[in-house]
Amino acid sequence: MKKIYMILSILAISLTFILIFYNSSEDKYSSCLYVPELTKSYIIVDSKDNIESIQKSLYSQNGYYHIKNDYLYKNNEKIKKLLNCTIDNMKFMNKKYNVNLLA
Repeated sequence: MKKIYMILSILAISLTFILIFYNSSEDKYSSCLYVPELTKSYIIVDSKDNIESIQKSLYSQNGYYHIKNDYLYKNNEKIKKLLNCTIDNMKFMNKKYNVNLLA
């Protein structure tokens, strides 16, 4: 009987952590980032706040975020491979990450 209570306790604790993590995670969206110096656009999947932050940095060309050879860099550290912003690539990314286009 003790084993059953122990298993139920562990299950309840695990479920609590899963629910807390699920509720605290930000919603993700897809969007096209325009890179003025390259005159190109790339698809990004991230939170609204991060997308806005990245796009502002790219517009201001402050160097915090930059794109080189189809990779996104943050403080000169490679963080993400990017795809060109096309309709087919956007459909692919939305399906792959189960996200919607940021409007």
